[in-house]
Amino acid sequence: MTSPNPRADALSRIRTAAYWVTTLPVAAEMVKGGMWDLTREPFAVETFDQLGYPRYFLTIQGICKLPMAAVLLAPGMPRLKEWAYAGSLAVYLGGAASHLANGNPRKFAMPATVLAGFAAASWALRPTARRDPSPDPIGATLRIGRGILHALLSAPPPEAARP
Repeated sequence: MTSPNPRADALSRIRTAAYWVTTLPVAAEMVKGGMWDLTREPFAVETFDQLGYPRYFLTIQGICKLPMAAVLLAPGMPRLKEWAYAGSLAVYLGGAASHLANGNPRKFAMPATVLAGFAAASWALRPTARRDPSPDPIGATLRIGRGILHALLSAPPPEAARP
């Protein structure tokens, strides 16, 4: 039996393949990088020391990366996937920015930049079953902005905070 729309089927297969081609490297890096962070692999420790981060941050990052990888690979859990994608972008873009801010050559920021691109592509290509059915990015952005504005306006002025 043939499909009524072979072109749509072909595009769907290509999209699915592209999704996995972009998702698997991100998940693999999260597992490998998370393990390096948790076991204090010398490469990870040297990098964190050079960037000026405290070593305990390796543990925090390692603990976060492992569940993110599992969530990205597992079926379902669309809301958790949104958080995993956001976390992966924060890790990768933060790593790239840290290298550049420390004056490292651009080649040191490239792996993290490429992984951020893969994570963004994976997010954009994810199947319908892996999408949050009720995303409200504009509403969420407005609520976050309102919360930040409220915190800033309700905080005591800097001179009043001093003893």
